[in-house]
Amino acid sequence: MEMKQLDLKERMELYKKHLSKDFHKDEVKPFEMIEGLIAQNIYWCYGFFENEEQMGYAYLIKAPNGEALLLDYLVVFEQYRNRGLGSAFLELMKEKLKEKGAFLLAEVENPEFAETDKDSQTRQRRIMFYQKSGFGMTKVRSRIYQDNYHIISLALKENATNELAFMELKRIYQAVFGEEFLKKNTKVELEA
Repeated sequence: MEMKQLDLKERMELYKKHLSKDFHKDEVKPFEMIEGLIAQNIYWCYGFFENEEQMGYAYLIKAPNGEALLLDYLVVFEQYRNRGLGSAFLELMKEKLKEKGAFLLAEVENPEFAETDKDSQTRQRRIMFYQKSGFGMTKVRSRIYQDNYHIISLALKENATNELAFMELKRIYQAVFGEEFLKKNTKVELEA
């Protein structure tokens, strides 16, 4: 399996064909915003390929001069699901991203805020998937608009302390959204 950084044409096609369909519209950043972050060299889009066939993708962000990467989107294309590829993608990222950051953070929806039992179970399954792939739960919690997240961490070169994960997540949000949006629409907390 190969992990390849996607060019503009590939990103545009991926955005139109997959990203805007794989995630709820409220979760998808505008294409122009993504491209602006890529131009700042703080955002990357990777495709996962086997024999030239793309099987999924991941988007990652890092604050300028930061230590952590945030996994913004991770998708295994529907026809390739339930084959262990999500875990394989994460393993490949662990291997390939060490030069970009010390650890990888991810937001997982907090099951406590699920509106239905089915949604709660889906959120718990996602958490278990990431934990099986080596992620650990931090004491960092975040909210963007009405969506509440647990923050999980995976060591690339070193483990993240809760305090470092907290600081790095705030820096990443600042880089993506800006100070005004942060104050109005987000909350990042470190639980005691």
